[in-house]
Amino acid sequence: MKANYLLPQKFKIIGIALFIPTLILAIMFLLYDFEFSFLDVQVFSIINDPVIGDVEYFKCIKNNITNELLSVFAVLSLIFIAFSKQKIEDEFVANIRLQSLLAATYINYLVLVVCILFFYDLSFLWIMLFNMFTLLIFFIIRFNVKMIQLKRK
Repeated sequence: MKANYLLPQKFKIIGIALFIPTLILAIMFLLYDFEFSFLDVQVFSIINDPVIGDVEYFKCIKNNITNELLSVFAVLSLIFIAFSKQKIEDEFVANIRLQSLLAATYINYLVLVVCILFFYDLSFLWIMLFNMFTLLIFFIIRFNVKMIQLKRK
């Protein structure tokens, strides 16, 4: 029996609907330091290393969790988009999916190696932040391009 680990097709629509506002809010967060004030809450922190002050371990701290929620929503929405079934999900589509994942992994780590060599300090930290999402983004782009090419044939 062949296991199928893909999500139902409707998850792609949910993912797109979740990704669009998440992307808009993330851009606002990055460009304008936008945060929701009602998300200033006490959170449990395993390690808290503030710019000024001592490192604290296993402590509750006050933090605005806007960026954490945006990151979680971005990852979930990209997973929903990337790993939802197509209308016709056969072995050929599965092969395209596998090839796209392999190509996206190569591209992602090639870009990461280039960034390791040419970006430093805080710029590199930003690169690592975006790198959390690029594997899924590269996969979605390549998979959809290949699916469009398949439909045109």
